[in-house]
Amino acid sequence: GVQDGEAGALEFIAETHWNRGDRAKALEIYQKTLAVWRARGFREGEAGALLSLGFLYDFGGEYEKALSHHQQALSLSRLLGDQDGEAMALYGFARAIDARGNPDEALTQMETAVGIVESIRTRIAGTEHRAAYLASYQNLYQFYVDLLMRLHAARPAQGFDARAFQAGERARARSLLDVLSEARADIRQGVEPALLERERD
Repeated sequence: GVQDGEAGALEFIAETHWNRGDRAKALEIYQKTLAVWRARGFREGEAGALLSLGFLYDFGGEYEKALSHHQQALSLSRLLGDQDGEAMALYGFARAIDARGNPDEALTQMETAVGIVESIRTRIAGTEHRAAYLASYQNLYQFYVDLLMRLHAARPAQGFDARAFQAGERARARSLLDVLSEARADIRQGVEPALLERERD
């Protein structure tokens, strides 16, 4: 419809301003976009606009507004069953909580977000698609690792550095593991069940 086209055009313009560093203009246009999607009753568009606004507020240091928008996006994404949106909303939510001085709660949210991302990845057919999916979430993983390292600096005896290392390796090596897993799948044909059981062990 006309409103769908209007909102889509507004999103494109807002993203252009965002990429150019004009945060104020991007905020203004995303707010208009949000109003259009709400008037249209298109919940997916509303969730997306809330996410974008949340990150814009976050990058501008307006953490209370960021938190509010990410909370709304999270609720909507869960209502819609949109796991991609849920993971990104949790990431934004965690960033805002961390900025307000609660890294432990931020870590809890990030662990949920990373779990969702990895769960979706395992259901995507084809190694290339899985690798591309994971690559699109590199900012999320980068923040997760950074958060763990800051917690390690504050409490070095609690093993946060090892968890950070594992998270970084998991993000980088996942596509390689997919390739190896798929390659090995072919050579399991005709292998005795007892040997396969030993491999699993």
